[in-house]
Amino acid sequence: MHMPDDFALKRLLVVDDDDSIRMTIREALGPRYEIREAANGGEAVEQAESFRADVVLLDVGLPDQTGFQVCRKLRSRGLCTGAPVLFFTASGSYSDMESAMAAGANIFMTKPFEMHELENWIQYLINRPR
Repeated sequence: MHMPDDFALKRLLVVDDDDSIRMTIREALGPRYEIREAANGGEAVEQAESFRADVVLLDVGLPDQTGFQVCRKLRSRGLCTGAPVLFFTASGSYSDMESAMAAGANIFMTKPFEMHELENWIQYLINRPR
């Protein structure tokens, strides 16, 4: 049975090298979203090639490249076209926030964050006027 798009699970691409953060997000949001995960920038690009995310959750500090570089790659290659990007990082520095916005971020959050706050931002990004 085919479900109309309005009833289909929205899709999240979660990119973070911290297994516990990915697991926490998956456990909290998995029942309401279709989630794919990546532990580094290379995996993020690979996942984005085959998975059309509605929202990308992207850590700034990845082991192989910065989240800023990953975001630019996704945008320049036409991957995740139109999908908003929510950056999160343990560093709440102003320069990181500026770099995130310059790379194409829609939202910038600092870790640790409350799961309800993350989900509120995800819902905002999904439902925002385009």
